[in-house]
Amino acid sequence: MSASAAEPERGQCRDGALGQIEDIEKLPQDSPSAERKEPTSIFRGLGILDRYLALWIFLAMTIGIILGNFVNNIGRSLQKGALVGVSLPIAIGLLVMMYPILCKVRFESLHQVFRTREIWIQMAFSIFINWIIAPFLMLALAWAFLPDKPELREGLILVGLARCIAMVLIWTGLAGGDNEYCAILVAINSLLQMVLFAPLALLFIKIISHSEGTILLSYSVVAKSVAVFLGIPLGAAIVTRFTLRNAAGPVWYDNTFIKWLSPWSLIGLLFIILALFASQGKQVVDQIVSVVRVAAPLLVYFIIVFFSTLYITYRLGFGYQLSTTQSFTAASNNFELAIAVAIATFGADSSQALASTVETHQTITNGSLFVPGERVAIGASGGKDSTVLASVLKTLNERYNYGLDLVLLSIDEGIKGYRDDSLETVKRNAVQYEMPLEIVSYGELYGWTMDQVVAEIGKKGNCTYCGVFRRQALDRGAAKLNIKHVVTGHNADDVAETVMMNLLRGDLPRLARSTSIITGSAASDIKRSKPLKYAYEKEIVLYAYHKKLDYFSTECIYSPEAFRGSARTLIKDLERIRPSAILDIVRSGEDMAKLVPAEVCGGTGCSSIKSNGVDELSTGGCGSQNGRSSGGEMADMEKKLTEDEDAKSREVEISLSSLPKKPGKSISTHPSVAIQSRDKRQKPLKTQTIGQCEKCGYMSSQKICKACMLLEGLNKSRPKTSVELVGVEEEEGSSTLMRQMEGLQLSGS
Repeated sequence: MSASAAEPERGQCRDGALGQIEDIEKLPQDSPSAERKEPTSIFRGLGILDRYLALWIFLAMTIGIILGNFVNNIGRSLQKGALVGVSLPIAIGLLVMMYPILCKVRFESLHQVFRTREIWIQMAFSIFINWIIAPFLMLALAWAFLPDKPELREGLILVGLARCIAMVLIWTGLAGGDNEYCAILVAINSLLQMVLFAPLALLFIKIISHSEGTILLSYSVVAKSVAVFLGIPLGAAIVTRFTLRNAAGPVWYDNTFIKWLSPWSLIGLLFIILALFASQGKQVVDQIVSVVRVAAPLLVYFIIVFFSTLYITYRLGFGYQLSTTQSFTAASNNFELAIAVAIATFGADSSQALASTVETHQTITNGSLFVPGERVAIGASGGKDSTVLASVLKTLNERYNYGLDLVLLSIDEGIKGYRDDSLETVKRNAVQYEMPLEIVSYGELYGWTMDQVVAEIGKKGNCTYCGVFRRQALDRGAAKLNIKHVVTGHNADDVAETVMMNLLRGDLPRLARSTSIITGSAASDIKRSKPLKYAYEKEIVLYAYHKKLDYFSTECIYSPEAFRGSARTLIKDLERIRPSAILDIVRSGEDMAKLVPAEVCGGTGCSSIKSNGVDELSTGGCGSQNGRSSGGEMADMEKKLTEDEDAKSREVEISLSSLPKKPGKSISTHPSVAIQSRDKRQKPLKTQTIGQCEKCGYMSSQKICKACMLLEGLNKSRPKTSVELVGVEEEEGSSTLMRQMEGLQLSGS
């Protein structure tokens, strides 16, 4: 066949089967001037939204950054929910953006494209550029621009491997490329992405880049991303095109429906840009240097790939439409897939979240907190600590095969405007984490809500009621689920506050119980542990932010009256002077707890967790910078007390309160601590044993449990007396408590 005879066939492939943009200007396909007039026709056919698209994009970016920095919680609101790792608002924007452009593709004539030899050449060229040249170029640029930032570098490598399956259709359509051919390339890249993305990521990051981190890439993540962001709009577009064209006719479909639908692609695009910059506005401003460092290689990548491909295809005689389509396809990357993979693979190991997950895993393994196959209840309040704990435990359970059966356990204290809202957050988390949820309420257990308690006694002292009720409610909820282990979200800041509170009160036995990572109670056979004990609150906040966790951030409306608020303020002031103050306080509390005899703690609460014969609680904070080794003054004092010959003739007892009930001779073996000594002939301390409360039948070391004492006072309108009963020391005996309870019942009747 001669060249002149072959030319119409090539022209037909370029301007016939692949077509022109029909919604902009209808040109005769056989017209020799069609290709020459097309650029002018496209420009004149652009509406105000298309013509000034660059302006709208920069405006959306600016508005997004402003909203992200000046509107509270907008980032968290925009990141609520997730669809294959992408926030729900952005995912919806992607689907809205994709659908109109795919509705323009002439699916009914696509089969004709594959009859020509030229299309196979185009496909081979596209695969070579997209899967060999572009990824290696991004790898080189990532190392050239970010040699000292492994997290950012690996993110860029992922972007280079993720070929675009969405927005490239927009850019191709706006530039006058071939929609049908672009749709074919998108479909091919999608199939190759599902097969090649995971092994190439391992090759580029683990083998070539020698990454030291753990890489857990899943084919399912890639497949889900392709299925959602290409499959859903593609399927909807095919159904729409064949249904409406057959029902209303091609003319109405092309001239009316497509004309109305087309602007929604750009509206979706602008919404995505605004949402992205609004959700990350603070990060863009706070980490502007990192943003610029990442933007630089991306810009260089686009310039090199786009213009090189455009020049090569032009020189090869591909024509404007095919050259434009090839260039945009080669230079565009699938940011939605990169986001999904980064969150699923690197999200928990990113620099912002690394401390929480890695240190928590070390805390769990060093302390042997869990037993494989164990059912564990997560105390879920909906706040950041318990939400992060649930997220971290789910991640670690799957990653390290803990074999745990995790359940969310929530307590409804009955605080209107606070707990009812936070429980909605817990319910959403239960669905997202695929964990069963059990809710136990004060109203059901005790017949009183905290709102009713506060109405009866006032705000002062209400935390005593809530603390006693909540501890027992957690135990009862766990017992109802046949669970023997409850984990709580107490972090290092919480433990430091508790240590400070008990030091100020002089309550060293309670301090000893609170500093142990695993605590038990003489009133319950259910153990509790604190996996986040060595995690700073700042780390938890950063983890929640960067993982886009859904949590309730409002403080309890009754908590400003609590003593804990004063301890928190004191520690924060101290931390400004001494940055390591929080873990220093925690470690000091642990050292001091070793001085408290086990009998004083009730037996179970003061035990340290040992691993391989070493007291792990005396080591640094699981890799934290502020963790310090054990020893110092407290360890020296402990050694001195042990070796003191005078200790052989007396029993050492740490005072149960700052004002001892019985006078004793005060001795001082160290300038920082005063202890009380008493003769061995005095009555020894009683060790608590588990019994049953005579009123409610629940496990208790006393005849009447503390919850029943408080309830009796409320029911008899004598709350003050009941609080005093709860504060009675164990050594006074249950008989004293019973006599006072009887008096309370008589006086209240």
